[in-house]
Amino acid sequence: MAHRLPDYNWKCWNVHGHTYKALITIEWDLYQWHTSENGMVMDFWWFKKVKDWIDEHRDHAYVWRKDDYVLEYLKEKNFRTYTFDFSPTAEQMSKYLFNIAEDVLPRWKWIKVKSVTIYETPTSFSTYSE
Repeated sequence: MAHRLPDYNWKCWNVHGHTYKALITIEWDLYQWHTSENGMVMDFWWFKKVKDWIDEHRDHAYVWRKDDYVLEYLKEKNFRTYTFDFSPTAEQMSKYLFNIAEDVLPRWKWIKVKSVTIYETPTSFSTYSE
């Protein structure tokens, strides 16, 4: 994904991209885990549903804050874009994906999303939890 931080007066002001990685952590009720037939809390297939959502909606897109003037040119040229009400920082993106994961993952009473970490690079990341 590409982005820029229009209100930041340094390198990130320019349009640039990252190969983001997301780490979604869930927590569960220990009693429920001990009583499951196969010892599995959640099939990893559910996490693929979150990845599929990201691939469909954000992969190879330009994410931008709604008042970023660069958008007009990109829309005019039919670039894939997505609008946020906030600057697309790693901090904001981790909170945003936390909410997406809560919507996409099943709402079983013994499981909840604990945190989401967004990696912009292998050493630069942000974690959001409630």
